[in-house]
Parts: sequence; C-alpha cells; structure tokens
Amino acid sequence: MKLVRQVGWVRALVVLLIIWLLVLVLFASPMFRIPSSPEPDVHTTKRLARAFHDLEILKRQNAELRSLFTDINIGDPSLKQEQKEALFQNLQDRLKKAEKFLDNSHDFERYGGIEPREEPSIQYEKLRRKIENGVQELWYFVSGELKKMQKQAVSLSPHLATKLTRILEEGVVHKRFLTDDISTLSEVDGYAAWREKEASELSDLVQRRLDYLQNPEDCSLARKLVCNLNKHCNHLFAFKLPFGTPHVRVLSYSRLGLQLGYNGLQTILHHL
Repeated sequence: MKLVRQVGWVRALVVLLIIWLLVLVLFASPMFRIPSSPEPDVHTTKRLARAFHDLEILKRQNAELRSLFTDINIGDPSLKQEQKEALFQNLQDRLKKAEKFLDNSHDFERYGGIEPREEPSIQYEKLRRKIENGVQELWYFVSGELKKMQKQAVSLSPHLATKLTRILEEGVVHKRFLTDDISTLSEVDGYAAWREKEASELSDLVQRRLDYLQNPEDCSLARKLVCNLNKHCNHLFAFKLPFGTPHVRVLSYSRLGLQLGYNGLQTILHHL
C-alpha cells in the first residue's frame, strides 16, 4: 500500500510539473514571438515622431523663457527710459519667438507631421508650377492628337480605333496619378502653410482692389470699361482688364450671355 501511495504521489507531481511547464511556455511565448511583418506600425511611428517633435519644442520654449525671465530687470532704477524701452522691445521679440515655436508645433500636427518651413525659393516654386502646368499641357496635346487619329481610324481601321480608345483610357489614369503625385509634393515639402497664407493675402488684396474700383465716389466721373459677355472666357477678362487699367467694370449682356448663366451676376451688381 505504501508503494502504491508513493507511485500515486509521484504521478501527481509529474502531472503538476508538466502543467507548470505548459503554463510557463504559454506566458513566455510572446516574448520570443517573431513579428509577422518587419514593417513598423505607421501609427506608432507617427506618434513617436510627434512626441519627439513636441519635446524639442518644449525644450526651445523652456530655454527661451529662462533667458527671458533672467533678463527682466525693467524695474531697475538705474536704467534710463531709452534702456527700458529697448529692453521691453527685446522681451516682446522673445515672446513672439516663443509663440512662433508653439505655432510651428500646431502646423506640424495640422499638416500630418511635416515640419513647416518659412518660404520656398522663387526658383523652386516656379519650377514646381512649371512641372504641374507642363504635365497638364502635355496631356492636352497628346489626348487631342489621339482623338483626331481615332476619328480618322473609325472608318479606315476599327481595330486601330479600339486600340486608340484603350490608350486614351489608360493614359488618363496615368495622368491622374501623376497629377496626384505633384499635388502630394506640394503638401509634403513643408510649404503648405506658406502657400495658404499667400493665397489668403492675395485673395484679400484682389477683393479690396475690386471693391475700390467698382465703388467710385462719383460714378459719373469714373472711367468705365464695357465688357460684352458672350463667351465663357470673357467673364475672366472682364475682371482682369479693369483691375489693371483701372476702370469701372460695366457688364453688357447678350442673349447668349444669359444662356451661359451670367444672369446670376445681376443679384450682386447694380444696373446703370
């Protein structure tokens, strides 16, 4: 009986040991598990980049504020008025610099983790716009010539016309991808905030200029330019010419102009 009891305890200990080993393996397996994908998590990478950027901004702000508070001695009676004003101006400049660090941090988050830059060079911006316009003009030329060939090939070679149709369909897809890449370039180069600011300032300038020209003090004495709206593009020229001459813009509607939808302007423009 004693032998049987000893064998039973041994079996129980063996079973418990096996269970303990299984539990240990299950808990330890995640530590030695090889990730299924070698690529890091994109979301985690962005969060880390954002955290490091915020840390750098805080360091800059901390250093600037430490220097600012160290130099605050406007109440020193030995300072002259000119020295106090110069010191006060210096403090204001440093506060603006610290606020600029904070604004850059907000722009960093707004534009998807792209470090904002001050202003691009004229050569860079001209070249970027030239490439964008060149791609569009190239597609206009190529698609126009292919459509001409397609019309001629319909009666002569239907098989060739079908191939040209397929080339046009595939070409427009490639053109769309290319224009999207160019558009993405303008978002990731760090100058998106600058472009928005420039566009807003230009829009405000044009609107104030047109408002000044279209509202003279004495309309009877102001020089006027009559614009006949009989084509789609004429409306654009009606804005450009008075802007540069300067003249008061007077719109002349024809029946065709009304059909083109220009009658909606009557709700915002006064009749003479």
